[in-house]
Amino acid sequence: MEIITYIEKIKNAYLETFTAKLERPWGILFYNTDNPTYYDANHAYIRRVPADTDKVVDEVIEFYKSKEIIPRFYIYNLEKQSYLEEVLEKRGFSFEEFLDPIQLWNSKVIEVENRGLIRIEEVSKENFYDALEVQSKIKEFGGREIREQAFQAEFNHPHHSSFLLSYKDKPCSIASVFRYQEEAILENLATLEEFRGQGLIGELIYYLQRKMYEQKVKKLWVFPISKRAEAVYKKYNFKTITKLRTGHAFLRGKGLKKIQED
Repeated sequence: MEIITYIEKIKNAYLETFTAKLERPWGILFYNTDNPTYYDANHAYIRRVPADTDKVVDEVIEFYKSKEIIPRFYIYNLEKQSYLEEVLEKRGFSFEEFLDPIQLWNSKVIEVENRGLIRIEEVSKENFYDALEVQSKIKEFGGREIREQAFQAEFNHPHHSSFLLSYKDKPCSIASVFRYQEEAILENLATLEEFRGQGLIGELIYYLQRKMYEQKVKKLWVFPISKRAEAVYKKYNFKTITKLRTGHAFLRGKGLKKIQED
């Protein structure tokens, strides 16, 4: 299977754990009316070049407006979608382009000595709200309104596991793992700003790599949201195997780049 098609299959399996979908000839309509401002849960995923671009744009706009959700598109195969981009811009959509790195762990397990002041535990009912507080304060995740419902859905799903790192008994780092058959995706990995620069994210990555190795996970993937994040993962034995050129078109609100910068 072509690597891009394979990665899209894994990503879509991940999305389906917290949003509904409607298959279309050109891609998928993802929607979650309980969490309408969560971009990943509410977008038209364009995989193929539409046979009738204007008709598809009309369909997407009508679909999301009927659900009181801002219409948006996640566009793959961007090099073939110039006409779609042109139509969307004429319809008033803002557009941003990305070169998304896809990284794969090389399966090397690094043993590190715990500093003693660090505690890592799987998120349970007992520490759920501590983990939610950390997620809610990380700006790249979109804020509490989005993450509260999304995190609850992930927590209740059997293929998701989340892990909380505390430093000096203060919860400060979070990560999630989505299991897909014999593989896994490392997601939502971040540290609160006031605790960054102390190597805590590395402690959490090494812990999860050991755990995946023990659970006989064959491949551990990560999809960094920036060059900076890509460089961080490279330090911890993740190799960039390809980059996907994608687009995000949205009728109103902030772009993904703006959310990451704010």
